[in-house]
Amino acid sequence: MSLTKKRWNNKKCTESRTCDINDKFKDKHCVNTLEQEICESRIELDKWLREIYGDSYGNFHGENDIGYDHWDRIEKLLKKVFESENHHALADSCLDDILFLISRSDEGGRIIAWLHPNVKPLSHIADLTIENFIVLCKHAIKSGEDFCDYQLAYCFHKFDSLSKDLEELLIGLFKKDAVYTKRLALESLAKHRVPNLENYITELWATNDEWAGLNCLDALKVSGCNDELFNKYREKLLKSNDEHIRTNAESI
Repeated sequence: MSLTKKRWNNKKCTESRTCDINDKFKDKHCVNTLEQEICESRIELDKWLREIYGDSYGNFHGENDIGYDHWDRIEKLLKKVFESENHHALADSCLDDILFLISRSDEGGRIIAWLHPNVKPLSHIADLTIENFIVLCKHAIKSGEDFCDYQLAYCFHKFDSLSKDLEELLIGLFKKDAVYTKRLALESLAKHRVPNLENYITELWATNDEWAGLNCLDALKVSGCNDELFNKYREKLLKSNDEHIRTNAESI
């Protein structure tokens, strides 16, 4: 399935998660050196993004993010976090910063290896354990929308099977508001043929997003859970005014 049409208006989220470095360092939780370095990296990146995008910051497609000069430094910091046994002890404010850094690295697909869902590593920069991956997912679910959510959701493809806890996390990501996150979460749900899959398919279809409709069609084909619904959705998408939608529907 194509990863086309992935972005959305993220202005509200970005503004709500902007921080001032002086305020962050007053936070009693942001006390150790690693957390401070992560905080600094997030603020420096945020400042650069505002300079690059100007007034459009927060309402953009993000293609320039990968051009930031200091991703190497960020990756070294996150490698320490991902391979730490104390990942669960990080302050929520620091986890916010980590998710922000992940979100802006999506075009590279290195920090979270979401662009290669059938390749086992969860990250190309570190040995990200399942336990630490779960920490990230739990925090993402309770946080505002951002570009990290769909990266995490798509990585559930990498698991041979889902425990009950992993299944609940994936459903939690599917329940977030952004349609693109729902789309990639549904693909992972379909891959694992979770119970009540048809309910998630119809929920996504109800968004009336034709690109999401293609994911619904693909999920129905992969799971084989309802041939009648598959034919109904496919017939509707084949009548789309968008040539790309029709072409994709024909190929499924």
